[in-house]
Amino acid sequence: MDFQAIAALNQMSDLSIPSKEVIQELDRLKNSPQGWKLCGDSLVKRLYRYSSASYSDQQVLKEYLINWLRQWPSFFDDLLGFMSTGINAVDFYLRTLLAIDSEVVDRDIPHTPEELVRNTAIKDAMRIRCISDLVESWYQILQTYDSSQHELTCLCLQVDTLRESACDCIFEIMNKGMDAGEKIKLVESLVNVLDSCGIFASLGDIDADYAAKLGKLVNGIGTSLISSWTKLMRSGDVVAADQTLEMIDVKITLLLRFMTNEDDDVSQAVIGFAQSYVLLLKQLSPNELQRREDHLKGLLEAVISKYKYDQSYDFECEGEDEIMFLEYRKQLKNLFYNITQLNRELVLMVVYHYYVNIMSQWNSKAFMDIEVSIKILYMLGELIPGVHFTDDLNSASPIQQMMVMLITSGIDRHEHVAVLMQYFETVVRYDKFFVLHKQFIGPVLNAFLGTNGLQSTNLTLRSRSCYLLSRFIKQLRNSLDDYSENLLKQIRPHLSFESVNGQQKVLIDSDQLHLYEAAGIIVISGGLKVEERQFLMNCILTSLSNRFKDILSKIYNESDANQQFSYAQELNLIMSCASRVSKVFSSSQTMQDCGCSQYFIESLSVPSFKEQIQAGVRQFLHRMIICLGEQVLPFIPTAMNYLLKDPKPTDVQEFMPLINQVVSKFQRQVTPFLKESFMPIVNTIFAALNSTTDIADTQATKDKQLLHRSYFTFLSTLVTNDVASAILDQEVHNAQEVLLSLIHGCVDAGDLSSQKICFFVLHKLINAHDGNKSNLFGEFLYKNIIPACFIAPLKATFDFDDRQSLQVLSEIVTLQKSILNLEGQQFKEYLRTTYLPQLNLSADLIQAYVQGLEQMDMKSFNKYLKEFCMTLRTRLQDIR
Repeated sequence: MDFQAIAALNQMSDLSIPSKEVIQELDRLKNSPQGWKLCGDSLVKRLYRYSSASYSDQQVLKEYLINWLRQWPSFFDDLLGFMSTGINAVDFYLRTLLAIDSEVVDRDIPHTPEELVRNTAIKDAMRIRCISDLVESWYQILQTYDSSQHELTCLCLQVDTLRESACDCIFEIMNKGMDAGEKIKLVESLVNVLDSCGIFASLGDIDADYAAKLGKLVNGIGTSLISSWTKLMRSGDVVAADQTLEMIDVKITLLLRFMTNEDDDVSQAVIGFAQSYVLLLKQLSPNELQRREDHLKGLLEAVISKYKYDQSYDFECEGEDEIMFLEYRKQLKNLFYNITQLNRELVLMVVYHYYVNIMSQWNSKAFMDIEVSIKILYMLGELIPGVHFTDDLNSASPIQQMMVMLITSGIDRHEHVAVLMQYFETVVRYDKFFVLHKQFIGPVLNAFLGTNGLQSTNLTLRSRSCYLLSRFIKQLRNSLDDYSENLLKQIRPHLSFESVNGQQKVLIDSDQLHLYEAAGIIVISGGLKVEERQFLMNCILTSLSNRFKDILSKIYNESDANQQFSYAQELNLIMSCASRVSKVFSSSQTMQDCGCSQYFIESLSVPSFKEQIQAGVRQFLHRMIICLGEQVLPFIPTAMNYLLKDPKPTDVQEFMPLINQVVSKFQRQVTPFLKESFMPIVNTIFAALNSTTDIADTQATKDKQLLHRSYFTFLSTLVTNDVASAILDQEVHNAQEVLLSLIHGCVDAGDLSSQKICFFVLHKLINAHDGNKSNLFGEFLYKNIIPACFIAPLKATFDFDDRQSLQVLSEIVTLQKSILNLEGQQFKEYLRTTYLPQLNLSADLIQAYVQGLEQMDMKSFNKYLKEFCMTLRTRLQDIR
């Protein structure tokens, strides 16, 4: 075969071969039985491969591909005509459409801006020329091949079930970006067709998957119409908008039919329509909203209905289905909230009647009906703020009436965990009700302390009851005088760390923490005499103290590592419980008043601790610093030395708030201790920062960054609380090592917050400098501190439009003013003759800067420095 002759068909070829010869070669090729093999062979030869072709040949191919479709306006007409040749052609046609969909139509596939412009042009052209023909072709394919070629019909709609695919197809058609008026016409025409076919007539006889697809379709209908209504309102076309609103209203019945479907997937499919409709109603006038009150009521009743747990919900082991339902509940709660904002009176009325109907005959109702009735009462407290309670029960608000019914109904005797959990949550939410009606506190406390509360066999309910009881007691601390003694009597058995009668301890550690705090509140706030408080508090703390001593002696004598760890965990728990009890002490109720400070001081006297109880030690010390005041000072050095023994970065990070608390609380009282311990603390921090970590360990890197910031905060705490001498009185080389770390923070921290702190600490140190230690700042000041004031704002990463950056600049101004006060003329001469000339500044600009530093106030010089640095940075960038 003469391939040169065929190549002459390319109009851009330089070959000069008569067209007659070309035609003859092509005819010979078409008639040859081996023609297709020759063509295939020529396509795969290396000579014709794009990757190895010359640049000019590649350009020819690109031009051909770009211009090809532009020169083929009848592409879809030809493609449609090609289908008449048989099944294979139809298959090719459908696969071509799928390829076009993925390349041009599908919005989920990311495209470049240029591709989006191209795709929009193609879609616009398709709408004008061929959309109707394409839709007609799909219908013909379904009609022609439905019974004979299922593969084709499935390919036409991309999934196995045709009716579900038809829903997807119609949904996507409605979802296309269109003019509002055209979109409304399209949606209404599709709805009319669907109605005439009886598609939405009944959901009872169809499977859930198909019903969910229909729900998605209804959701698309509603949201498309609402979106169009919004566009019409913005454009000022009120008449068309009102007509659209009427169309939307007609669809609400359909919305409610799907939303109340027993299958959550079907119901959830239309939640977007419901949310959009309620948001639309917020934009209407009161009169228009009043006309649609029935729709709002229907939505509210649907929300309550779908908020119920299913009978099959597994409360013991929540799986994927349960998690999905809880997520749906969040959406329903949001819808309930928006409805409440629209019409509080309607919500209160509907909820009240529903609640009374359920609670008045709860013995005959399913648990899910009872739970949801209490749940919506609970939600009202969050969604309708205000004063709901009065001391007159005869003229009570609906919420107050529901609370009375909740407590007097005996619902706390119900057996289902969901009902009991919601009961406890609700009584704690409405604590203000009990302040006015103290007669109802007793029944609630009995419920908490009974077999459906603290003594429940259900771990989750028991644990939550402990937490909620603690909150309930804390909220009503001034109303518990009549219940203090009995409460303590019933709580005390649960405070034991040991098993009772050979039985395993009922409560887990976190539950006991809540009860210890509750017990402390009862003692302090119970209106008891001082002697009674001392006696009751001693009862609580004696068991803690004795158990602490007992476990401590065991841990020293135990050689088994596992048993030691177990003992250490219990020590940790005991200290945590002691910390919780100490939370009740304040300036008006001190430990000395209760005669129990010796218990806590004794705990601090323990000579050493095990590694496993560091968290407990830190928490305990935090509380003791607040409660014991100066009495804790003798124990601080021992505790600090223990906590800083062989620490990890995370250990040091967690230690820093404690040392900051000590400095802030006692200030100059701890100066001697700080002078002695400052460098050990700093060296510990530096060692942790310099420890080797895996580059891939992002958490370790983050821990070091947090520790770095905590270190700067520690230095800031020292200078802020007038303890700068802890830094300045160190050996010169040690102090300068700290100063160098501050310089690094000023220039290379990469963290604006740390950068600001570092400049702040430097200026406070200079202000605290007594002038007799010039060997500390002297050369260091001119070699490091002053250059840092310019290096930081001249960096390309310094953003003069950022608020935090401007705060850093303000600290730089303050620092330079402090240096001027300390060094005076020497600082000005250094700027004028040494440092600023290094920046290639003119003599006039240098003089202006020095003069501004000397004469301008803070605010004016701050503005001047900003302009100075911006101009200088631009000039330096141009030079580079």
